[in-house]
Amino acid sequence: MNRLNKAITILLLATAIPAISYRFIEAASWADRLDLLGYFTIQSNILVILLVALQAGGRKITTAKLPVGAAIIITGLIYQLLLRQTWSPQGVSALVSNINHGSTTVLYLLWLCTDSYRTRISWKEIWKVIPYPAGYCLFGVFEAFYRTRPIRYFFLDIRRNGWASFSFWFAGLTGLFLLAGALVIALSRMENQKRWQATK
Repeated sequence: MNRLNKAITILLLATAIPAISYRFIEAASWADRLDLLGYFTIQSNILVILLVALQAGGRKITTAKLPVGAAIIITGLIYQLLLRQTWSPQGVSALVSNINHGSTTVLYLLWLCTDSYRTRISWKEIWKVIPYPAGYCLFGVFEAFYRTRPIRYFFLDIRRNGWASFSFWFAGLTGLFLLAGALVIALSRMENQKRWQATK
């Protein structure tokens, strides 16, 4: 691990872990805490934390970097484009929200760019970004039929919007995940290994 990557690792974990922890601490009950685990934002942030922490501990991880990278990019993108206007957190909650949907995404991409263990991801592997969001959408659609709490994401509410609307959103999200995956692959193929050696 070079110095720059180490600094980014520390900053990412020092912000992302408290932010995610705060979400669970502020939850009113254990049922609410369990419910949090069903949100894509929470899942993608936890995956980033686990991946970065494991590599910092000496584990060389390659395969997971692509789907996790695509997931955290989409977390930030969808929130900024579609969900930010749906709620207005204040104080610490606002800071936590910006970390969950903003700085963690940026820091993860910087972490990828400076990763000394980075291997070139083949373009043929781009399909690996699809199973996770596809499975999540199916889970969301199924859950929407019996969920008594507010639907997690409006585009998963089949009862209100219908299958045609869901199909439109699913196709759009699939395209976005492929674009996000393409960005992660492009970053993995940058010829920067020698450049970061100077920071060791």
